[in-house]
Amino acid sequence: MQMYLKSIAFSDRIVREHVRGGRLLDVGGGGQPRRSKELAEIADEVVVLDISPPVSPLAPGIRFLQLPVERLAPEHGPFDHVLLSNVLEHVEDPLRALRSVVGVLASAGRVHILSPNCESLNRRIGVLMGVLKSIREIPAGEIPMGHRQTFTVGDMRELIRQAGLELRECRGVFLKPVPTGEMIAWPEERIRAFFEIAAQVPPDLCHEVYFMATRR
Repeated sequence: MQMYLKSIAFSDRIVREHVRGGRLLDVGGGGQPRRSKELAEIADEVVVLDISPPVSPLAPGIRFLQLPVERLAPEHGPFDHVLLSNVLEHVEDPLRALRSVVGVLASAGRVHILSPNCESLNRRIGVLMGVLKSIREIPAGEIPMGHRQTFTVGDMRELIRQAGLELRECRGVFLKPVPTGEMIAWPEERIRAFFEIAAQVPPDLCHEVYFMATRR
């Protein structure tokens, strides 16, 4: 969680580079009211969807929709942008959730997905050290966070294809070489460098990956 809080600024920056105007749905955004406020500065309208009320009041003009992503219906859309930031690993049926998103996507709309990658460098090292039984293992510390799924970059590419989308961009957000407990003690400059270098290495090695897709 500590490293996730640091990653938000970097992952949000990548999303903002791809959003200009239009109507945006922030799925699971109830815990990030600051993000929705920033998105409202570049989108024409922002709607936050979550199963729980926002942790703090949303900025004026931002609407809130309380329901599971799987229950999205065409009448809730259309949206020019749908953001799924660290959402799909929490749901029981990721394909159903993503297909629900496609159902509210405008014809020229974009889906932005930020997802942890279970085949990342740090997890590969964890397997070699015997800390993890396999790259698919969900660590005990992530279970209370509601993690139900693990994805490789290849898994996410296939999920996007099965949902009827075409992948347009895939890039790393964060290269994590050591466990969070060690990395969080690093100087901020070094941590920042491992976010910046992520764009220059294969996404399959990165701890968090950004995917952008459109309708076929």
